[in-house]
Amino acid sequence: MKPTLLFLVLSCALVSCAQNQETTSKEAKELHGPPMGRQEERKENFGKILGDDAFRIDLARGNPSNGSGMMGVNPHLWKASFETVHFIPLVSSDAVGGVIITDWYTSPNAPNERLKITIRIIGTELKTDALSVSVFKQIKSTKQEWAPAQADEKLARDFEDVILSRARDIRIASAAAGK
Repeated sequence: MKPTLLFLVLSCALVSCAQNQETTSKEAKELHGPPMGRQEERKENFGKILGDDAFRIDLARGNPSNGSGMMGVNPHLWKASFETVHFIPLVSSDAVGGVIITDWYTSPNAPNERLKITIRIIGTELKTDALSVSVFKQIKSTKQEWAPAQADEKLARDFEDVILSRARDIRIASAAAGK
């Protein structure tokens, strides 16, 4: 093929692609509305952690979703877990994996010991075996250093009981509200 003809064919192809791209961008703007700011986009994509639209929960079908597909945890347990440990700073939370990890917490009543809590939600049903709480404990030594200590298993069970009870209350309230 002659260089002039090759140039002409490639030019036509590029112009065609550019027009198609402009049309696609224009159609996308019409479908999705004006561009959002970073904060609005995050809120749109992820919702509020404890808000009513937290994970766009379809309770009628029992399908919690984070907007990008199925979330593998019970939404009532998830919300109840956050409410139960609200007074402790979080290190990490993963709605899809169902894991909440708190930072170390020192109670004013026991300044020489601190606790860290890990909550795992395993499943979509509101059952006792869908929840696992681990409590880690450290005690301050005479050298003012934190050392691991045996955590009370009863404390972990108490957290589980509080979360399960709160999750049942949330489920009842949401059913009564017709959500």
